[in-house]
Amino acid sequence: MVAEDFNGDGNLDICLNTNDFSTTPSLGRYDALNGLVLTGNGKGNFDALTIQQSGVFIPGNGRAFCILATANNSPVFAASQNRGQLKLFSLKNKTIVTTVPSSAVAAELILSSGQKRKVEFPLGSSFLSQSSRLLLKTDAIKQVIWIGADGKEWQ
Repeated sequence: MVAEDFNGDGNLDICLNTNDFSTTPSLGRYDALNGLVLTGNGKGNFDALTIQQSGVFIPGNGRAFCILATANNSPVFAASQNRGQLKLFSLKNKTIVTTVPSSAVAAELILSSGQKRKVEFPLGSSFLSQSSRLLLKTDAIKQVIWIGADGKEWQ
């Protein structure tokens, strides 16, 4: 799964690669979802989008989900499936990818709404997958303050 601001409203959303067919045969497969996007309201509540609304459809045995950057700094979301096709998804809104400086471990995002959000950039972020060290920059982000491991900040 990946937690990012997919719709550009400044709030975190979640996208999941959901199916798991590797359980014990007597238990059956876990295949109740074909991918899921949840949009957040910034107060801890999420709304589930239909496949038609989100465009995310991952019907196979889900394995990984991560964010990559294209040559023109647009985000691409990659979902892998065991013995299945690699699925690539893009966003409809205007979002660019900003490469995280190598010395940054976090960033404080100042949003257009006046709110602040802290983002960490770990080396390894999910089971069986790892997104590139990048930041999705939408119109909702007014300013980025990078934070180093020593606590120093810069813009």
